[in-house]
Amino acid sequence: MRSMDREYCGQTKRPLQKRLSEHQSFTRRARDLSDTELQYASAVAHHSLTTGHSIDFESTLILHSAQHSSQLDILEHAAIKVRKPALNRLHSAPSINPQWTPLLPTIESTFKPHPAYPQ
Repeated sequence: MRSMDREYCGQTKRPLQKRLSEHQSFTRRARDLSDTELQYASAVAHHSLTTGHSIDFESTLILHSAQHSSQLDILEHAAIKVRKPALNRLHSAPSINPQWTPLLPTIESTFKPHPAYPQ
């Protein structure tokens, strides 16, 4: 997802369209949620509310897919720590064993972004 050339990286074990729908719903309802609820539910919606930026959900890219859910935390951690997406809270990257840290750029280099919404 993008907003004003800023990125958000996240993972989901569920169908991507379902998670995107949740982000969109939180973005529409942002003013009805407390700041704490909103930060926990969707960093994307929180960004939209606090900056007034609109989110371009149509430009969502899939960076990587995994066969096993256990791989998702490492992939998301690599995406957040190496790409430093502006919409993510950098401290919110999934915790992983520090021994992985030197490998994060190599892991991130395997990403092959492709559109979630094929044109």
